Amino acid sequence: MSVNLIEIPHDRRGRFVRRLNRFVGEVETAPGRVELVHIHDPGRLTEILYEGNEVLLARADNPARKTRWDLLAGKVGDRWVLVHSGYHRAVAEKIFEIPEISPFGAVEEIHPEVKYGSSRLDFLIRAGGEQIWVEVKGCTLARGGVALFPDAPTTRGRRHMEELIALRGEGFRSAAVFLVFASAEIFAPNAETDPDFAEVFHRAVRAGVEVYPLRLCYDGENVCYVGRIPFIRGG
Repeated sequence: MSVNLIEIPHDRRGRFVRRLNRFVGEVETAPGRVELVHIHDPGRLTEILYEGNEVLLARADNPARKTRWDLLAGKVGDRWVLVHSGYHRAVAEKIFEIPEISPFGAVEEIHPEVKYGSSRLDFLIRAGGEQIWVEVKGCTLARGGVALFPDAPTTRGRRHMEELIALRGEGFRSAAVFLVFASAEIFAPNAETDPDFAEVFHRAVRAGVEVYPLRLCYDGENVCYVGRIPFIRGG
């Protein structure tokens, strides 16, 4: 079932030049004109942010910012991959609001950014009369049809999975939702890049944490839900 979720229109195309640090890069927005852009995803993104690759930008309206543009997406093959993590919450919330595609069915309440332990999890929702703690991650990397998360070691991601395990131990439902923007047929934790995350991911599955990899596409204007894909289970 393909469902349009939210609009994220771009204002300009450009060619990526280089990444200055995790959050700032240079993009050629016109012949001979190179400008600074803000990169919201701190991952490596090496399959997207390389010299000469085509990218989509959105104009930033805040005059106090040093960067006039936000980097929205980059070309991978013949499709765009959304790399602006600032939209993850809105995308996930829209999915939860549509019972036909929500992994939790009809959701009665949605509370974002709820504190648990030493951090905040993305959502505490109520569905079917039950409370469910939900953490949302964006996935932009795929190899050989396999979506892989993370694309860089993530202490934060490991901590969130540990907290989902702890919540299961307290008798709550908990879930990890992976928004898969890369083209893939199956999902797996990226053990090569972050073996510690892969270990805690598989431990979470054994503990009863629910895992939902959801395939999405972005055409430069709209984010569309494609469907749920399976994930590789470890020992």
